[in-house]
Amino acid sequence: MLTTHGTWRVLRALAASLLQPHRRPRPAEAPTPRLRDELSDHLRRDIGLPPTEPPPRRWHGPPC
Repeated sequence: MLTTHGTWRVLRALAASLLQPHRRPRPAEAPTPRLRDELSDHLRRDIGLPPTEPPPRRWHGPPC
């Protein structure tokens, strides 16, 4: 690797990697309840969530 990239480049990359803080990926978090409640039923259906309330029954006029 030293002959391919050069001694100074390898040493600089090594020093940079040692000086940078290690970052851990954050675990995926569940959506907050507040965000779930703010979504419209159309958006909820698009991402696979049930509607917040059942759809209203259609009114077809007075019973005969």
